[in-house]
Amino acid sequence: MSTHHRATSPQWAYLDGELRKRGLTAGDLIRGTGLPRSCLTILRNGRFPSIPTARAIARFLGVSTLEVLVGTRILTEDEARHRPVRMPDLTALTDAELFIELRERLRHRLWLLSFVPQSLSLATAGDSDRLGVELEASEDLQVQRE
Repeated sequence: MSTHHRATSPQWAYLDGELRKRGLTAGDLIRGTGLPRSCLTILRNGRFPSIPTARAIARFLGVSTLEVLVGTRILTEDEARHRPVRMPDLTALTDAELFIELRERLRHRLWLLSFVPQSLSLATAGDSDRLGVELEASEDLQVQRE
């Protein structure tokens, strides 16, 4: 008797399809990963697997965790293709480039702090004031160097 169940959710349809392609059953998955049966029930019911569960399934199937996350619809294809912007290697920057990078980071931090309600904390407001002064001083320094 086959232990394959009719797909009851997109998450289970993906996993069941991957198991069938490999001639495996849900029982094989349970034994091979050490996951409790409740993990499969969660998938059958249309809930998303946790990241550790997705990793265990990926290792068992011999695919990337990212593939499992897309297959179980935790991520879309577009989200999976997105790669974070790489930060510059600060040790490779010239002094001028390093100064520009620092100035941009300070501006970004000031912008973020502008969203913090004034009533939250005096320390936050103090940080904002201090950063504003530092940013103005750094811009003055840049003007003097040019």
